[in-house]
Amino acid sequence: MDNQIEMLLGLSDDEFNSGKTKEIEIKRLSKKIGKPFMVTIKNLSAERIYELQDKSYDKNGNVVMGKFYDGALNGCSEAIVSPDFNDVRIKKKLGLSDTALKKDVLSKVFKVNEINEINSEIMDLSGFDKNLSDDIKN
Repeated sequence: MDNQIEMLLGLSDDEFNSGKTKEIEIKRLSKKIGKPFMVTIKNLSAERIYELQDKSYDKNGNVVMGKFYDGALNGCSEAIVSPDFNDVRIKKKLGLSDTALKKDVLSKVFKVNEINEINSEIMDLSGFDKNLSDDIKN
């Protein structure tokens, strides 16, 4: 029985779902600039994801799309580690003030479906796998 604990103790931090990163390509931007446009994301804690999702519902438990999108933007803002969307040059290029929030930049750089795709990748990387129930059963 203690053998299983010993095996768990031998796992690295990455194998416990902390500090994971992943690069994803934004194909629309890749086509526009003529080379791969890659975004590096990191995982978020389950607590943070639930907190962001919680803000997406009204008092009756129905999803409010505007709030859902805002939650996805906030999640992307926290999880995108590269490129640096807080760079003042991109803010100026987009007509934003130097003090604009990262999520404001993201909403101008990416289309809604791209934010949703990035958010989905963040969820997967954070352990909210679509096939998690299959993994548990097997």
